[in-house]
Amino acid sequence: MSFLLNLFNFRLFDKKQFVFDKPIIFITGKNQSGKSSIVESIYIIKTGRSFRTNSLNNCIKEKEKFFSIELKNKDNEKLIYNDQGIKSYFINDEKSKHDLVNPNIFILYNKNLFNFIFQTDFRRRTIDELISSYDKKYLFYLLHCKKILEKKKEIIYSNIDYNTKKNLYFNLLKSFAEYTKYINEKRREMIDQFDDFISKNSSYKIIYQSKFDNLNTDKIIEFYDSNFQIEIEQKKYLGPHNDYYILIEKGKKLIENGATSDFYKFYFLLFYFFINKIKIEQNTNPIILFDDFFLPLDLSSTNNLISYFDNDFTIFISQHDSFKIEKDYCEIRL
Repeated sequence: MSFLLNLFNFRLFDKKQFVFDKPIIFITGKNQSGKSSIVESIYIIKTGRSFRTNSLNNCIKEKEKFFSIELKNKDNEKLIYNDQGIKSYFINDEKSKHDLVNPNIFILYNKNLFNFIFQTDFRRRTIDELISSYDKKYLFYLLHCKKILEKKKEIIYSNIDYNTKKNLYFNLLKSFAEYTKYINEKRREMIDQFDDFISKNSSYKIIYQSKFDNLNTDKIIEFYDSNFQIEIEQKKYLGPHNDYYILIEKGKKLIENGATSDFYKFYFLLFYFFINKIKIEQNTNPIILFDDFFLPLDLSSTNNLISYFDNDFTIFISQHDSFKIEKDYCEIRL
């Protein structure tokens, strides 16, 4: 599929047009040449947010007031963002808005990889985002749990009497328990499927442990209620998480036993599992973005990973230099 990308006042680009007409596109060049910015611009127009910064103001070229990104393939998408924080997004000239999670684009980014390996909360968030890209009900329940937890914190830290706090929280509990049960069961199902997939290709594994395993809704309500008693007595919110993921390689923790190349392969295979699941079950071909991802891997390992993707996918790879691969590709040299 052919892509036309127009950038205006984006990062270091004044006005620039790029044409991509191969299934794999290398974006190469020296440091600070704009490689990651091109990948970032594609991610922004598809999701409405950046993977490099929390504020899109940082993407506006210095001394300018706004930027625009236009991407033309089967649809014509355009995004305009100004320094007042106003964002306008159009599909085929009609105003639109981004979904919270877009299953049609994925980013594999060096910094995110190491956060995933070494930070428990980031690991959970990454897996939640991947499951949400596949299951909209999961995303819906996650968002509602977040709202309930915010309300719970308000109740804990309020100055109202104990019985009123109990009653307010009790009114939330049934829904909270139902959402928790579904989220926990879906996480377990997805991790079991991933482990089954990955065991055919490697010695990697994810162990998922949760306090809610095998609990029905009533038991989950009891658990949350007993926790709430402690939180009210201590007037201290104990946090939202009662589960964790352990990354395993050859029967040992990946962090302790794995080489750097294992981190990359594990992260890649996790993403590929969900990407391929979406492709097969939702009949769509997501765009895959790699930003400086393959640098620590040798050519054989890199080709092995890229070989997982067929030519139905569009893949962007930004890094210093291209490398020989056994697929049809083009190179944009900056």
